[in-house]
Amino acid sequence: MHMETNPRLWTYSSSNSPLQLPSSSILFTQRQLITLEPPEFQDTSKELSREDIVTIAQSYQHENRGLDQLLQQNNAPQLSERFPILLTGECANPYRLQDMMMDPLPLLFVRLEHLCRTWADSLDAREVKPGIHHVTLARSEGWWEPTLLGLATRPQM
Repeated sequence: MHMETNPRLWTYSSSNSPLQLPSSSILFTQRQLITLEPPEFQDTSKELSREDIVTIAQSYQHENRGLDQLLQQNNAPQLSERFPILLTGECANPYRLQDMMMDPLPLLFVRLEHLCRTWADSLDAREVKPGIHHVTLARSEGWWEPTLLGLATRPQM
């Protein structure tokens, strides 16, 4: 499946949420989206610490270049200086990230288990004043959600 690599060409409208989100892991930059190939995962039932997530993220690659190397090429802080942040809506849309003037940001496609998202798009006048989606997260045994995990610096948070 082809994924657009120019952030400005991604569709954004508050009426299309929770779509359009990347369908794979990417490194977002202001000029382009770089598709990342994930490593093979062994144990998906283990709860991961920040250090575990950073170690796994260091294994992501694009054309045989590791994620830290890609960040360095984009004059961005390394993975050791980043923290996981759950992105559950338009904050993971490349068009909106570009609007927010976000610095390079790895977005890792993940599966969250025993968690459910509920969207409420009609709680504000977002066509007039675009904002953040109203999302409720709830424990839901047996349910899973695909989403994006950002690896952000403190200023990006």
